[in-house]
Amino acid sequence: MSIKTEVVQTIVNEILYDSYGRVYGRILGFSADAPASTPLIWIEQPTGGVTSCPSSEIAIDRGRMIVNTSWAEQATRLRGDILGLLRKLSALDALYATHEIVKDAYDAIRADYETTLQALTQRQHRLSQLAKERSDALATAVRRLEELVATSKLEHALKYLEDDAAHLIADALRDGLRRARTEKQEADATIDALAEVSLPPETSAPPTAPRKDAPSAPILLRIHEASL
Repeated sequence: MSIKTEVVQTIVNEILYDSYGRVYGRILGFSADAPASTPLIWIEQPTGGVTSCPSSEIAIDRGRMIVNTSWAEQATRLRGDILGLLRKLSALDALYATHEIVKDAYDAIRADYETTLQALTQRQHRLSQLAKERSDALATAVRRLEELVATSKLEHALKYLEDDAAHLIADALRDGLRRARTEKQEADATIDALAEVSLPPETSAPPTAPRKDAPSAPILLRIHEASL
């Protein structure tokens, strides 16, 4: 199935917003590796850079096209993936320890799980790092916006700004502060949530291989002849 012209006309040049209400970019087009695959959306960002995201990450809300950039949702998905895999590892170890699965099957399955867990752990560290960097940047942005609020109020008080202009600026600054504070709260919550997900010591290595009970040593009975 080819991409229909009317579909392209519907979305190309549409403005995308992020989860916090800011302009994320403008849609340039999209592509698909195969007819049944999820299309990849090409996006021109306000800085002039070009990025992409799966079309499944984009939704329409109140007439706006929103790309999912929520820190909370990213953290929730990743945390769920890690905890789910840890539960699988724990169950696998329990089955092996009670002789319910053979060693070859255990080793193969555990190796696959550990490879996946390593990739998830790398994503965890990377997301935590990005959240920390973003939180620091937003803290600076909040301080700057608060300074601008104070400056606009001062200029209004000094009659440098007319009432209507002052109200327009105040509304814009208020919206900017709301977006920055909301995202910072989610970024901070993401750092805390991911920090709670750690590998328990007992899941970092496989259990001791089960051993069959060794046969009891023979009991030697020495009978000494009594002297007559």
